[in-house]
Amino acid sequence: EAVDGGPPILQEPVPVLAGDTYETLAERVHGVEHRLLSRCVTLYAQGRIHRDPAQPRRMIVNDGGS
Repeated sequence: EAVDGGPPILQEPVPVLAGDTYETLAERVHGVEHRLLSRCVTLYAQGRIHRDPAQPRRMIVNDGGS
């Protein structure tokens, strides 16, 4: 229903450096987002992402440990 309105699937920390500006941090965040989006699409296409039936806002990801 909304862009970015669903539950998170994959997450990765992004360091905030002392000299960061909005632009430098955003660039690092976008790099991680693009990589994780590709991984999420692959996992979804492989049928390896499912909603937790007990907690619909939680996703179960079988990523094979990668």
